[in-house]
Amino acid sequence: MPNQFIEDKTETIVAEPQEVKKITKKKSKVAVAFRKFQLPSVFQSGNLMEAIPYLSFIVLLAIVYIGYSYRADKRVRAIDKIGKEIKIMRTDYIAGKSELMQASRASAVAVKVEHLGLSQAIVPPGKIVNDLKPSTN
Repeated sequence: MPNQFIEDKTETIVAEPQEVKKITKKKSKVAVAFRKFQLPSVFQSGNLMEAIPYLSFIVLLAIVYIGYSYRADKRVRAIDKIGKEIKIMRTDYIAGKSELMQASRASAVAVKVEHLGLSQAIVPPGKIVNDLKPSTN
């Protein structure tokens, strides 16, 4: 199975009429991409004034990339901080809820209002029935 990242280029060299030699040269796709990009040709020609717009674009892309990575890191830290705050608030909520449940029990309420002279009723409440009929005019 041939390597998918390396291109095979075969050349035929005829040294003598009877003898045929095959020489294979392998070029990587990265080298081909740089050749298509023509970055080395700009620097080899010595004319850097032609490359200034291209280089400024590359620098601008690098600055934007760095800025976005800092911004993403800042957001990740903020999300982690908020997550920690949520965990603390959740534990406070659960603790407060359990305290309220303990304080609102009938036996706990009876102990708290005992000093006011109130006590639990021994006789269960009765139903009030209205026997009077409304008068019609």
